Amino acid sequence: MLGLPNHLSCVLVVHATSDEGYALNKALDSDFDVIMTTSITDAEELLTGYDFDVILSDYDLIEDAGKQFLQVCQDKQPAASRLLLSSAHNQDQMLQYIHGRHIDAWLPKPVDPKILLSAVHSASRASRLIRERSSLIGELAEANARIYSERQRLIEINTELRTLLAIATHDLREPLRSTRFFLDRCLEALDQKTEMPKEYLERVKSAHERMDGLLHNLREWLHLQTGEIDLRTVELQTVVAEAVDSLSRLISERHVVLQYPSTWRAVQGNAPLLRSVVENLLANAIRFSVDGPPQIELHCEQTERGTVRVAVTDHGIGIDPEYHSQIFGMFKRLESRKTFPGTGAGLAICQKIIQRHHGSLGVDSTRGNGATFWFEIPAAPS
Repeated sequence: MLGLPNHLSCVLVVHATSDEGYALNKALDSDFDVIMTTSITDAEELLTGYDFDVILSDYDLIEDAGKQFLQVCQDKQPAASRLLLSSAHNQDQMLQYIHGRHIDAWLPKPVDPKILLSAVHSASRASRLIRERSSLIGELAEANARIYSERQRLIEINTELRTLLAIATHDLREPLRSTRFFLDRCLEALDQKTEMPKEYLERVKSAHERMDGLLHNLREWLHLQTGEIDLRTVELQTVVAEAVDSLSRLISERHVVLQYPSTWRAVQGNAPLLRSVVENLLANAIRFSVDGPPQIELHCEQTERGTVRVAVTDHGIGIDPEYHSQIFGMFKRLESRKTFPGTGAGLAICQKIIQRHHGSLGVDSTRGNGATFWFEIPAAPS
């Protein structure tokens, strides 16, 4: 709605006669911004175009429209105070309007200018208080919504942290047990002054590297959970090119046949994190393709939802649908570590990255028929 030229309270005067209306205007003009009309139709249009603090109506004009016009005033401008001018013989009708909350006050005609001015000032203050109260209620509701949202987020984080702590404690103890076992064997060899098998030290080193990888993944996941992420326009073409370049040695060694579009959509995201996702999905596609040179396709399309969907398809061992949800868990593995090395944290980290991009990550696959991992995030602003 439009405001009037200055910061005075706005009053709409709807009067039956121009002369009396101008007299009311003159009485109020020094303290208020006043708009006057002698037409109910014009008054209803003004209610749509301006914000009024007080609506002052003449019962002689709205008598036939009555409650209908007053209801329009209440519906279009619920915060405005509604005053009605009427002759004394309409007292019963005025009381009905007041009890029905169609008006806030009744002023008998002819009205004394001083009484009119005082009544309009009081009505204006009441209107401003209603608006302030409504604004405060709205701000309070927004604040409560933010607090509730943050509380739910903290509950989710705490739940995930408890789950992660239990998983991490179990997974971190495994390389420690292995390290302890082979160190004990080394000490026994030293005590007995026998030759220390090199294999023992190699196993200790392997366990140490596995522990280091687990701790690195844990730190990365925790940072993604709570750290700030800078989102801006990102060209996926550059992200994919850098991911492919990073995996160039693996691609060359495995003779990977890689197909992907020449042009890509731009997204709203964080380039290094998205590169990490694409690199992880590509590496998995290569790793789990065991028969012959891996054949991998990348796809990119913009959806009607204003998002960009990126998919990585391989023709590898595939995943049984009953395990689709499990593979995104932290340190979750479906295959033997000896056959397919890794900590089992890659997909969990990818999922957390995509969630922080306000997107989703998923998989379409069946055992023995390859897999398509996809993620969907908001497209860049036009």
